[in-house]
Amino acid sequence: MVATCLAVGALCCGHRVTEIVPIAHAPESDDFALQYVNELVSKPMDTPFERGHLSSPDGTMTLDLVSDLGLMGAPNGYNGVDLIHGSTGDRQPILSFWDADIGSGYILDARWSSDSKAIRLRGKTAGFRRNSREFRNFDLLYLVNRARYLDLCGSCLPK
Repeated sequence: MVATCLAVGALCCGHRVTEIVPIAHAPESDDFALQYVNELVSKPMDTPFERGHLSSPDGTMTLDLVSDLGLMGAPNGYNGVDLIHGSTGDRQPILSFWDADIGSGYILDARWSSDSKAIRLRGKTAGFRRNSREFRNFDLLYLVNRARYLDLCGSCLPK
């Protein structure tokens, strides 16, 4: 009986999230990305994920929320955001994070830039790494074509 339960647990449990820890820098005054900072910071974060998905304004990409699974096959609180390229279906992991309060769900807002070249990701987490936890707020700008992060909240992330 014990062996059967362990086997079932091993089948149900799984890492679906690729660990991506953002290394973000503050935007500089001559940074071309300031156009996205200005656009996205001035707009409300009123674009929630719908059933774990959020399509880009030009329809070429989708953000997809994925979760690791625990022993019983349910999400365990470790989440990831993948960027799916519509033309190829390729998945590009762009962020991993723990639920801020495990069991109560994730806290994440996202908003695309009008030209689909940048994404603002804002929320709370108990950490970005799978095996360590540290509570923090985050507010990131992800530049799609450059795979680069900007820190929009100053002290939310370590320098």
